[in-house]
Amino acid sequence: MLKIMSLKPAYVLTRPYTLDYGKEYYLQIHQDNGSYPSYLPVKFVNYDPCPAMIVVSKGDGQLWKVPREDIFTAKVTICD
Repeated sequence: MLKIMSLKPAYVLTRPYTLDYGKEYYLQIHQDNGSYPSYLPVKFVNYDPCPAMIVVSKGDGQLWKVPREDIFTAKVTICD
């Protein structure tokens, strides 16, 4: 008998080595109450003169200067 399994997608977040202009990344939003962080999808716009900072857009045209260490990429994996 063949057993059919339901597989669910899961995401693995990693820090990228390089950033591509216009590519979507995830900005880590730190929580003050100690809970798990949340992530906001943003697009990379440009590098900042300070190497620790980058410029991103959240899609409405508003530009944000954020710490580079808070930017992640998401890879989809399959979990059962």
